[in-house]
Amino acid sequence: MASTRDPLWEMTLATARGTDSQTVCTGRDFSLMSEGMIKITVLLFGACREAAGTGELNCELEPAADVTRAFAEVRRRFPQLGGFERHALFAVNEEHARPGHRLRDGDTLAIFPPVSGGGVLEFEW
Repeated sequence: MASTRDPLWEMTLATARGTDSQTVCTGRDFSLMSEGMIKITVLLFGACREAAGTGELNCELEPAADVTRAFAEVRRRFPQLGGFERHALFAVNEEHARPGHRLRDGDTLAIFPPVSGGGVLEFEW
């Protein structure tokens, strides 16, 4: 009987679990993840989304994880996000968050690229 499992998914999961970190980020559901870890959803926007090639992924992190740790794990999975490390903006559950913000099970972490522009326009009436 042929396996219904996706070989690429299995390889991705095996690679993630083979790291010295106890963290896993995947583009799939949480059904194969470990007990005792917190599970968050990560949303990527703008240039971050383009660089990673995806807009959403699930991460499993150690219980004391914060935004910085979560971003490090996402960056490990998508090294092309390294250029955003110093300037990315974050929100947790639709509220702006600082890098040290502690994450809880079920949180949604949004990662935005730096924003520029917004100069004041002057009009003559």
